[in-house]
Amino acid sequence: MTRAALLSTMLVVVAGCGGANGSGSAAGAPTTTAPTTTASGGAGDGDRGAGATATPSGKMRVECPTGDALIAAARAHFQAPTGELTVACVAVFTDRAYLVFDGTHASPTDYNAALVTVLVDPSTDTAVWSQGVAEFTVPTSAVEHLTDATMTAVDLDGDGRDEIVTVAGSAAAGQASQSLAVYTVGADRLVPAGEVPYSYDNRLGATAPAARSSCATTWTLVGGPDGSKRLELIVTAAPVTTANCLTPGRHVLAWNGKALVEVP
Repeated sequence: MTRAALLSTMLVVVAGCGGANGSGSAAGAPTTTAPTTTASGGAGDGDRGAGATATPSGKMRVECPTGDALIAAARAHFQAPTGELTVACVAVFTDRAYLVFDGTHASPTDYNAALVTVLVDPSTDTAVWSQGVAEFTVPTSAVEHLTDATMTAVDLDGDGRDEIVTVAGSAAAGQASQSLAVYTVGADRLVPAGEVPYSYDNRLGATAPAARSSCATTWTLVGGPDGSKRLELIVTAAPVTTANCLTPGRHVLAWNGKALVEVP
């Protein structure tokens, strides 16, 4: 998928294969879109560290660090004192507050990179779950084809627990594609909960005019029953026969606690 291990289920780690440009947009309920930072050196001073504020319900909602503080946190939780990083962070609340750090860590000794995702308890600043730490298995040439990921935290089913909506993909050899996925925070880990195609474009790579196709999606949060939120997807395609997105038009997806399902 993109820079991050959170998105690794969508990754095609083959030079010349890949996923898309662009990202979704969210509107509606309280959401948190991940700030993204890249660094090749050590972290410096300044910028905002992780913080916490009380919501009207009395729950503590944390905020991600930004700038140099974000890089410093990523270096600590990725176990990456050296090597180039890209990192995004999103704050989520389930039964308690968490921070999710997601990104890449370039090996300081060879031409590979690790796709890393870490779930952090900000009350103790400790990782409760991680994947990809120091696992330098992806060629940096493949990582360069990954497009920026977005992560948004939102309570989709109205149960007071956030889910994470991601859009991620890659682009190479004249072909680009993205997927939209939902993750839940399970027993101290992130759990893939559903995925749909989001965008596709092969017009730069396909030599035969009849083989060229593209499709694009935008998403917005809309209200559902009992305080829930739904994902409204608007899909456009050219030609409309492309099989790499949902059918052109409007789709509404709901999270039923187990899966993403399309609803009227």
